[in-house]
Amino acid sequence: MTFPFTVPLRFLPIVLCFLWYGSSAQAPAGRITLPQLQSYCGQVNDTTYVVNFWATWCGPCRMEMPALEQFYDYSQGKKIRLLLVSLDEPKYEKQVNGFLQKNGIRAPVVILQGTKDFS
Repeated sequence: MTFPFTVPLRFLPIVLCFLWYGSSAQAPAGRITLPQLQSYCGQVNDTTYVVNFWATWCGPCRMEMPALEQFYDYSQGKKIRLLLVSLDEPKYEKQVNGFLQKNGIRAPVVILQGTKDFS
């Protein structure tokens, strides 16, 4: 499979797994817990999901957003879906949604709850 764009791998820390999660375009970011994300990743179906972990405070993450949006556009109508998982703390949900709106991010986005547990 070839893609109509290139992305330096160092700016694309993605995890590929089978996952089912739906979200409408340009909707505000929802919230998800790690156990919920793990259970979605454990489901088997014929759609491949690309899960990207990012944060508004991460410079390389912000730099890769245009490429991820291109991938989102490319994947429409295919059995490939993109899910952007924000590692910003849920208390910054307003900032995350502002970032998404300002940058025209249409791909599905969720905010991972319990990110303090990763420290």
